[in-house]
Amino acid sequence: MSIRRSGPISSKARFARLVICAPLILLTVCADSPLLANNAPQENQQPSSSRQVVVLLDVNPNQQKVFSLESDLAMGVLDHLNEPDDAVSLITFGSEAPVLGIVDAKPSDAIDAIKKVSPEQPGERYFSVHLYKAIDLALNQFADDARPKSLLIIAEGREDFGGKAFKQIVSRARQLRVNCYVALVARHSLRGSKSILIYGFYLSELARKTHGRCIEVGDRPKKVPRSIDRLSESILGQYRR
Repeated sequence: MSIRRSGPISSKARFARLVICAPLILLTVCADSPLLANNAPQENQQPSSSRQVVVLLDVNPNQQKVFSLESDLAMGVLDHLNEPDDAVSLITFGSEAPVLGIVDAKPSDAIDAIKKVSPEQPGERYFSVHLYKAIDLALNQFADDARPKSLLIIAEGREDFGGKAFKQIVSRARQLRVNCYVALVARHSLRGSKSILIYGFYLSELARKTHGRCIEVGDRPKKVPRSIDRLSESILGQYRR
């Protein structure tokens, strides 16, 4: 059956059709818009199950008698984080320039590399420790992506930078979304009078300001297993909060 139009379409009818069709046209145009596509949520922006970890090991001559505690700590934490897709870099530092040992290696390979590290031999009585350069080198290793990122610093606590340099380090770590974890290992006392932290003060603040953790191990082997558990639990729990 055919229906004949009785006459020309009125202006009201044309306006009604335009009102009905306009939203459909707008939806079609927006669906093809690259701007909308760019602003849509992307699955690849979600946190990855893999992790990027950089380990800093203090090998300055003062650490000879406690270096076994340092290496046990590092290897213990990495053993807990031993996932196939995790990427670990290792940097050693001390009285000499920092050395980048391995980059984005499997945790098991990083453990093998740590076993081959030795502390520096005693030389000059007074020497500086290149901690600032080591942290700077470590931050350069992190990719700007969605992976959980952890900087694990195992050190005596001697610091070669002041407030201005500290602010720069914190700013870079936050920009890269790096959580910093610190284990202070030393033969000597870490605290002075009135129990004020005099070794690792800035390192402790770095951990606090980047939602990490600082643990004082000193020279006590009994603290190592518990410290490994606490550090590894914190690193594993970064994206569970």
